[in-house]
Amino acid sequence: IAAATQMLRAARTPMLILGGGALAAGDAALRIAEALGAPVLTTTAGKGAFPDTHPLCWGYRLAQPNVQALLQTSDCVLAVGTELSETDFWASSYRLNNVLRIDLDPAAMVRPHEARLAITADAAGALAAIAAQLPEKRTLQLSRPEIASTPQHIHLAKILNVIRDSLPEETIIAADMTQIAYAANEIFPVYRPRTWLYPVGFGTLGFALPAAIGAKFGVGTTPVAAIAGDYGFQYTSNELGTAVEHRLPLPILLWNNDALGQIRDDMICNGIQPNAVTLRNPDFQALARAYGCGAERPGDLRALAKAIRSALKANGPTLIEMTSAMVDA
Repeated sequence: IAAATQMLRAARTPMLILGGGALAAGDAALRIAEALGAPVLTTTAGKGAFPDTHPLCWGYRLAQPNVQALLQTSDCVLAVGTELSETDFWASSYRLNNVLRIDLDPAAMVRPHEARLAITADAAGALAAIAAQLPEKRTLQLSRPEIASTPQHIHLAKILNVIRDSLPEETIIAADMTQIAYAANEIFPVYRPRTWLYPVGFGTLGFALPAAIGAKFGVGTTPVAAIAGDYGFQYTSNELGTAVEHRLPLPILLWNNDALGQIRDDMICNGIQPNAVTLRNPDFQALARAYGCGAERPGDLRALAKAIRSALKANGPTLIEMTSAMVDA
């Protein structure tokens, strides 16, 4: 702890990365960040560990080239409770230098970014001990870089802004592997730990609906919502029956672009003729009603907000089908 504190004190451009193992360590991480004037990044699993409203929070931006460049030039990166995996950076050959790592798993200290200093410990305890030795406060050393937004990100941001404004801050959101969730990882604000559930490691299609149902059983009256894509939803759409049986007031936000959109786009970008990525979807409205589930297809963003708020008060789940046409209406 003493050596770690000295490294952080001496650093000119310190940065923090919080993973899923740091979700209970946000208070101590906040004290350290404010003492050092250091920006805080999270992995997707770490979203909510540090409040997105704080000026030092950069959120999940690890896949952004400008952020990766800053991390490589930082003279001390404090990485806590994270594997720093390929699916955190979406770059197989990316490596960090000057990493101070805190983790419960000793193996995490050497793969794939070898630690300059490793502390095998619980995140909250280790960070609290470091914070206690950092009494001074510095001004912010680095300004927040802009996200390189694609036209698709800008388009999806309009929908995500409505979703965020329509759901209470404490809402637990289970998201699937879908383009709208990929955008949300970077631009959707999360204010509390364990309120963003996302299967980044294995990329598990069909995760959102059963995860949301399980979360709702666990948290009682706390709001829960699911975000799924049209194809991923079909892996576990039969769980609509479970949600209906137990009368769970669950908004199921279904992004329908009539494709495995990201795979299709990646094929096109790599000069591959798209294959088996635009198959026929069912009538999701009819499918939901067949289970006894509420169903909505909002025509515009205002109708989307109304549908979400109504779904939170319903006597059972509501499938809310979202399309690009909502933005342009």
